[in-house]
Amino acid sequence: MTGTRKGLWANPKFDWITGSTVSAFGDGLFMVALPWWMLQLTGSARTVTLIWVVTIVARLFFSPFAGVLVDRMSKRTVLVQSGAMGAAMAMMIGLCMSVDRPSVAAILAVVAVMEVAASLFVPALQSSFRELFGVEQLVSANSLLGSAQSMARFGAMAAGEMLLALFGAQVAAYLDAGTFLVSLAGLMCGAFPVARVVRQSRFLPDLWEGLRYTAASPTTLGMVP
Repeated sequence: MTGTRKGLWANPKFDWITGSTVSAFGDGLFMVALPWWMLQLTGSARTVTLIWVVTIVARLFFSPFAGVLVDRMSKRTVLVQSGAMGAAMAMMIGLCMSVDRPSVAAILAVVAVMEVAASLFVPALQSSFRELFGVEQLVSANSLLGSAQSMARFGAMAAGEMLLALFGAQVAAYLDAGTFLVSLAGLMCGAFPVARVVRQSRFLPDLWEGLRYTAASPTTLGMVP
C-alpha cells in the first residue's frame, strides 16, 4: 500500500485531485456566502430555504440521468463543459451581487444550472479514475479525493464567516468561479486517456436498471447525495 501511495503522489494525473480539491473549497465557501447574501438582500428566511430546496431538487432530479448520459459521451468533453458551466454560473451570481435589485428567480435558476453541471461533473470524474490511475491506484485515488474534498468543504465552511466579513459575498462568488478554472487546469494537464464510451445499449433500459440496482442496494442508496 505504501508503494501504491508513493506512486499516486508521483502520478502526473495527481493534478486532477489537487484541482478538484481546490474547487471543493470554492464550492463550500460559495454555499456559505450565497444564503448569507440572500438573507441580507431579501430579509426572508423563506428565500434562503428556497436555495436549499432548488439545490436538492435539481440534484435529485438530474442525478439519475447523469451517469447514463456520461457513459455515452466523451469524459473530457463532459468534464470541460460542465466545469466551464459551473465557472460561468458562479461568475453570473457574482455579477448579480453587484446589482441593486437582482431577480431572485434568476438567481435560483442559476443555482439549478450549477447543480446540473455538478451532477454531470462528478460521475464523469469518478468514471475516469480507472483510466487515469489504473487498477492498482484506483482505491487510493478515490479515497484520497473523497477525504481531500470533505476537508476542503469543511475548511471553507469553518472559515466562511471570517472570509465574508473581510471580503464580502461577491468576492466569494468570484473565488468559486476561479476555483472551477483551477480545477479545469488540473484536468487538462497532459494527455487525457480515452475512456470507453457506451453507445450500443438504449438509454431508458440502462436508466431503469441503474435505478433498480440503487434501490435494491442499501449501501449504494446511502451514497446518493
